[in-house]
Amino acid sequence: MKIEKVISESMGTYDYIFTNNNLKLQIFFGGNLDLYWQIIDKTVNADNMYDYENKPLEFIIDEENMEVYLLFLKLYNDILNKKMEKGEDSPLDELLPPETKSNLKKNYDKELEDAYALLVQDGVISWHSDETYYEAANIVNIELLGGNLKITFIKQVEYDVYSFPGEISIRFRNSGSTYQPLNRHFMEHFNALANISIEKHENKKEFQEKKLTSQPKVVD
Repeated sequence: MKIEKVISESMGTYDYIFTNNNLKLQIFFGGNLDLYWQIIDKTVNADNMYDYENKPLEFIIDEENMEVYLLFLKLYNDILNKKMEKGEDSPLDELLPPETKSNLKKNYDKELEDAYALLVQDGVISWHSDETYYEAANIVNIELLGGNLKITFIKQVEYDVYSFPGEISIRFRNSGSTYQPLNRHFMEHFNALANISIEKHENKKEFQEKKLTSQPKVVD
């Protein structure tokens, strides 16, 4: 797998590009400050784009680059285990009556459970893009198969205004997401990608895991 980091001049952040054979997976922040995953079938060109058959595009993340693999695996496991980092307490929280605190926690727990029920089915994370309404939105599925992570992009509408043939984009809203608060995991995953190395590593898994666990926590 080829890995590239490209500086986005408009955003001041990296765009991350992963290439497997004829498929290119790009992870980046758009000008609207929302996160995007986009897959591109590189076999499509000006000569064949109008004859291109809409189909699911599958991108495999394996252990060839352990840093990348472990970061995607962490994203998958954290969502399946509903592992949410506790945010910093506000000084105003101390002023809230106990009953209000309890109600806020109940509301948050319900929001988390509802988002999880919508997002995860039988060990598969199935995210409908926040770009448009649920029934027509592009989908990305993430599942663990045989130790590898399979990421499948599905375009529900054959022709849409958001992409060209052979391109499928998924939007993760920073706020107002269908899956809030689980959208935070994808933002944290993006931040963690900043630490990956471009060079191909032969390092052992234990070394990579130690490096990943030594990263600073993401601050919202």
